[in-house]
Amino acid sequence: MIDGLPTGTQTLEILIEALQRSDLVILVVPPSLEQASLVHSIALNAAISERHGVVLFSPAVNKYRLVQRLLAMSAGINVHRLQTGQLSDEERKHVRETASKLATTHLWIDDTSVLSINMLRQRVQRLAERHEVALVVVDHVYLLRLSVDGKRDRDSWQEVSEVSRSLRALAHELRTPVVAVAPLSHVIEHRQQRALQRSGIPGRLLKEDTEHILFLHRNQPSPVESTSSHLTIATLLVTKRRNGLVIELDISIHTEHSV
Repeated sequence: MIDGLPTGTQTLEILIEALQRSDLVILVVPPSLEQASLVHSIALNAAISERHGVVLFSPAVNKYRLVQRLLAMSAGINVHRLQTGQLSDEERKHVRETASKLATTHLWIDDTSVLSINMLRQRVQRLAERHEVALVVVDHVYLLRLSVDGKRDRDSWQEVSEVSRSLRALAHELRTPVVAVAPLSHVIEHRQQRALQRSGIPGRLLKEDTEHILFLHRNQPSPVESTSSHLTIATLLVTKRRNGLVIELDISIHTEHSV
């Protein structure tokens, strides 16, 4: 039996076993990959398969588009075909059944585009007072701010560091894992390639606040990938803060459910 919250992804289970209470996990994703599909998959697994409460903050994607993406992922349907209604009768039935199943979950989505860390904390705390919250997901950590009133310095990683420390404190306070996506710039992706290390993260001050940092790096197209326009084989590199180990495995990313 797995101790912690299962991710629903076999590769991740091998690397980090499960999401533990009070963990802050950062997923660093290059722009050449669909940035949030992995964390969305983790959120769906927690909400549907594990029947836990999940709070998903999506400042970069509005709620309507995100619900379409989650429905497509859960149903295993291409999101473009879902949006345009190009579905068979059997697929339509399956989508309706999947939507009904999603409607019964405790999956709360907040798509506030200008979101401060204090606003995020207050909203999670209010939900936690009334419901069991087992996972908090932030699909773009760099869009969080210390304050919605102050002007942000785009080149200042000090603010990002403060945000990460606040997310870590929230995880400890609620005894709930927090998973956040940190998009990587094109420049750093090409410079670091497979040799990504924690010191190369933009906002590298994140490294002291996280339990695990997961680097997702796209490989060269593989024979499997060349036969499917919706399958990307990537390398998932995990640095463990507890013991400093670096572990590397390949992972399949299904991009046909992305928008």
